[in-house]
Amino acid sequence: MAQDGRGSEDGLSSSYYPDGTLKSRGDWRHGLPEGEHQFYHATGKLREATVYRDGKQVDGAVQTFDKNGKLSTSYTLRDESIEDELLTYFPNGKVSSRSETKRGKSNGLTTNYYPNGAVRSTMTEVNNLPTGEALEFYPDGKVQTRQQYGDKGGLLSVQRYSPKGVLVLERRWDAKLREQGTSRSWYESGKPEHSIDYVNDERDGWRRSWREDGSLQSECRYVAGKAQGDCGEAPPARELLRKEQAWRAL
Repeated sequence: MAQDGRGSEDGLSSSYYPDGTLKSRGDWRHGLPEGEHQFYHATGKLREATVYRDGKQVDGAVQTFDKNGKLSTSYTLRDESIEDELLTYFPNGKVSSRSETKRGKSNGLTTNYYPNGAVRSTMTEVNNLPTGEALEFYPDGKVQTRQQYGDKGGLLSVQRYSPKGVLVLERRWDAKLREQGTSRSWYESGKPEHSIDYVNDERDGWRRSWREDGSLQSECRYVAGKAQGDCGEAPPARELLRKEQAWRAL
């Protein structure tokens, strides 16, 4: 490549992958990119075309493409940062995510979609940190996960649901990200599975587990994270024993 009197790059420059496929091409002026620069995937498909002026990216609409030449992302560039709406796409051209941005960071609502267009998740962010309620959905629109975030992006609570809408998990944390209160899980039948008491991220209280038939499987009492006394399993219910004995006899 040519150089100017100061030894800086000046003129057309190209780079290539090891197999000789074009990787990038663009003009340089006094060591700074100028005009349109094209960047390519190893497949030979265009990845992105970026316009420079005096070494800086020019404001305007930007599109990027995947290795097969399909549209991958689109956004507006302003002062070399992503502004307004950032879109990503599935290979079929449908929108896979939509994010509100400001000065290159997520600020506002981000929505992700399933390939059929149904909403997969929603989250509000401030400077790339989640805040408020975030939701994940099953393909049929039912809530899968509900999360609550604090002002500084810390996770405060989570609830998870089965495809039938049954609550199967519930946990909580304080502003210092320490688990607090009783964390619970349930079988999809709605019967309790586990229950653990927490104080400042340590087990403090009872830890109990149940079998699917509702009978107690085990329990243990904790103080400041340490188990107290015998924490063995409770004997299984008679009905469950009969089922196990019948299975072993086969």
